[in-house]
Amino acid sequence: MIDVMIPSEARIFHIDDSEFARIKVAEAANNIGAIVVANADSFEEAKEVIKILEELGVNVVLTDENLSPDRPYEGRYIYDIVRAANPEVHILSVSGSVGMSRDLRIPHVPDKGVDPTMLKAAIEAL
Repeated sequence: MIDVMIPSEARIFHIDDSEFARIKVAEAANNIGAIVVANADSFEEAKEVIKILEELGVNVVLTDENLSPDRPYEGRYIYDIVRAANPEVHILSVSGSVGMSRDLRIPHVPDKGVDPTMLKAAIEAL
């Protein structure tokens, strides 16, 4: 039997420096019955939230690849930090950049955000 995550069971920690992206992901998650339980807008803030992922019940981390224009691809290091803290948590890259070291990548369209159908499919594929 294949174990598929049901979107309504997804408790998401979203990391993105764009407020617009955080709003759009929360809307997409809501549309599929998932919930964003925590947000971070920087690498530093994300590291603090990662310390309490288990306490928050997070089972999916969505991270942008570029969390700062001054430090490109900073979001890629999130993967290693999450894996060290909680290896069972799934990690999705939600970025316009080419994803690396993630369980799955979801593209987003600037000024439109993440398509709820794509988010649902990605969560079900975990």
